[in-house]
Amino acid sequence: MLFNCLLFSLLPLLVSSTTTNTTNSTNTTNTTNITNITFNNLPNTLQIQQIAPKSLSCLPCSPDCRTAHQATPFIASSLKKYKIHDLNTTAALLALMAFESVDFRYKHNVFPGRPGQGTVNMQSSNFNLLYAKSIPALKPLVASIPFSSVEGLKNETLNAILGLVTPDEYNFGSAAWFLVKQCGRDVLKALQQDLEGGFEAYMKCVGVEVSEERRVYLERAKKAFGLDSWPLTLERGELQHSQRQTVEGKTCWVHILSQMDV
Repeated sequence: MLFNCLLFSLLPLLVSSTTTNTTNSTNTTNTTNITNITFNNLPNTLQIQQIAPKSLSCLPCSPDCRTAHQATPFIASSLKKYKIHDLNTTAALLALMAFESVDFRYKHNVFPGRPGQGTVNMQSSNFNLLYAKSIPALKPLVASIPFSSVEGLKNETLNAILGLVTPDEYNFGSAAWFLVKQCGRDVLKALQQDLEGGFEAYMKCVGVEVSEERRVYLERAKKAFGLDSWPLTLERGELQHSQRQTVEGKTCWVHILSQMDV
């Protein structure tokens, strides 16, 4: 049985090792290639920098800007909160977030400057109102907004609603909230089964086309999580699946290719 494991690391240093054991009498070969590990299936700062390369630093006088180092814990928290565990969905989310915010530099719509539009996924003001209402800690503040829709509201009111959800703990959770609560199970299932097709369904839910610029971010995300070489082309008797395993006492998500006896 052949195991080929592709794993991703939360550690700053990437683990790389290869072991081979061949037994002629049974004609079996065991090979394990460990390249990177993502513990608990959460992205690390290096992976986020790879997806959003401008997030290494922020320019002075850029109040919206967050570095990958600053964003990572909030992104991880949002993935846990909305129970997003698979790498396909994580890659799609981060590709969208990095693209829409220009590598986490903006959380307000600057060009062309639509009032009330913002957060890391640049969602429109009506979704920001719904998102704010979904956050228990904001209930006392949202209760003072006597509106069920943003239609007809003044720009100042739209921006005030946006201001409720732009603190980091909410800003970096908006994309996961939108995917889970607004796109729903069909899109989540599509992403889990096939990243390419699922990403198209995800962008359709968002209301945009899969442009070349968006695809650049998706390809970066695929590379960051080792999805650019997965799934592999299967030969007869091979199976591929994913499962959680424990590596050095920590839980990680493992892609496995198995060579079965046929």
